[in-house]
Amino acid sequence: MLFKELQETSIDDLLTEATLDLPANMTLPEMLDEGYKRFTAARKALGISNKLSDPTQRKKHRSKIMIAINQLRNLLGEISKQLGYDKD
Repeated sequence: MLFKELQETSIDDLLTEATLDLPANMTLPEMLDEGYKRFTAARKALGISNKLSDPTQRKKHRSKIMIAINQLRNLLGEISKQLGYDKD
């Protein structure tokens, strides 16, 4: 059943789904856990996109995945602020 749902979901929906902002009421451990899950998913997606045979599809999906990874970098910045770490 899950596989059928995944087949019906577009790749674009899957790529944008995990990059939404975090809910404001998350605790720090929940934020870390969510960040780890998103990063793991992005790594797997990047590996899959690198195996695509169509160069235009490969480029399109790699680009979207890299956007998601950059948004994860922003998440890390939010977590760092919660910890009191200042980049400067």
